[in-house]
Amino acid sequence: MHTKEVMGAPVVEDYLDALLSGPAPDVLRIGLAVPSSGVIGLTGPAGLAAAILAAEEVNAAELLGRREVRLVPIDAGRSPDHVAAEVSTLVAAGALDAVCGYHTSDVHRGIERVTTGRVPYLFTPPHEGGRRLPGVALLGESPREQLAPVMARLGTRSLRRWALIGN
Repeated sequence: MHTKEVMGAPVVEDYLDALLSGPAPDVLRIGLAVPSSGVIGLTGPAGLAAAILAAEEVNAAELLGRREVRLVPIDAGRSPDHVAAEVSTLVAAGALDAVCGYHTSDVHRGIERVTTGRVPYLFTPPHEGGRRLPGVALLGESPREQLAPVMARLGTRSLRRWALIGN
């Protein structure tokens, strides 16, 4: 059974369907790299549902003219090498026009390595900062944007003890 049949959404295209059909000038295929397994796999269905809604709205409004958005889900909950290899295969076949998603930083670095200079890649969650390779856009906050305002505010208070959990 294909992903689009399971999801009931015409904007979702199965990995193998995209791979076998190759480039499609009337379609903008976006590899949606969200975790459906692994430690943050519980978040995948919500990410997929939000992306489906966005793609359906873009298509209904004909924002790309006659060109249609289709999502190719990629399980980004697996090992970075496995995810990067799958993305690389799809890109090499001309089956993806871009990659977008949220996942762990090690998966981000793997995807970044195989998309740079080939297709645009948008990584959406907060990130650790550091360099960006060409063609990679980061939407989330960097540590400076996350922590500097908090540190400045904590520094003005007369607190005897405090901690930043998770950093």
